Amino acid sequence: MEKHAFILSSLPLVLLCLACSAPETVAPIQPGEEIFISSAHKGDVPIGEVFSEWQYIPLEMTDESLIRGDERIRRLKISEDGKIYLTDNEIILRFQPDGRFDYRFDHRGQGPGEYFGIWNFDFWDENQVVIVDIYYGNVVTYTTDDQFVSMFNYREWDIADLTQFDDSLLLIRSFDSKGNRYRCHLVNKYTGEMENAYWWVDNREAGFAMKDFMYRYDGKILYHGYKYNDIYEFKRDTAIVRYTINVDNKMPPKDFWEGENTREKSVFLDYDNLGYIGHIPFYVESDNSILLFFDGGKKEDENYAFIDKATRGTR
Repeated sequence: MEKHAFILSSLPLVLLCLACSAPETVAPIQPGEEIFISSAHKGDVPIGEVFSEWQYIPLEMTDESLIRGDERIRRLKISEDGKIYLTDNEIILRFQPDGRFDYRFDHRGQGPGEYFGIWNFDFWDENQVVIVDIYYGNVVTYTTDDQFVSMFNYREWDIADLTQFDDSLLLIRSFDSKGNRYRCHLVNKYTGEMENAYWWVDNREAGFAMKDFMYRYDGKILYHGYKYNDIYEFKRDTAIVRYTINVDNKMPPKDFWEGENTREKSVFLDYDNLGYIGHIPFYVESDNSILLFFDGGKKEDENYAFIDKATRGTR
């Protein structure tokens, strides 16, 4: 199954794999299902019950591999061959599976085959690296041995994220500040032409500056993020709610973040004072379990939860 990585403050890497022991019969999660988490079940969960494997990897620090502090890391991904890629706003660094520094992608500039700054990146069939240049609205592709492949400009879009949709299409998620919502575009990776687009989550105050990304599991493209209790699944022409996370029945009403007043300070004060829990900043799913982090308006309303998919039991 897919590995998931977390950066620690001194830049070692911990690779964690959700436990894959022999499962009970798993009742498939139904579209739109609500999964309830009770804080009454709060307590320590032994790491061996959550992860079947974990590995501590110190990343080699050289003059070439240094970045300006770990707070500037925008994204970290691991390729199928186990290589570790991480980016700040300017460069992509690649490390071998054992943590040895391997390569530095750096094409900053304003000419052909160059980018001004990196907002996000992803892989294409593990043989290419696709970069979002947020400053000029470009999607730039290089091979993993650093040969320029293509550049397409989408200046009219505020691109937040992208991922490979199928053998020929990129799924690009952009933010429309006027409509205050996200739009999904399916773009031919080879020609740059848009083949389909759709809106989703209308009139919701979106967190464009948040570091949230589409996530791939079981052949599906999933999304979670700021001001959402819902986990979405992206399809070719729509995004559906895969399931909803309900912590202690403290979900804000469906229309809480909608309307013209969602940027008003009073809305955030209400969110805090009413004790709502309405953010799922991080989560990962395996065949048997779900691990996530939930966040509310108050510090005490944030925590991790471990969900057994077979029983829907939570800890």
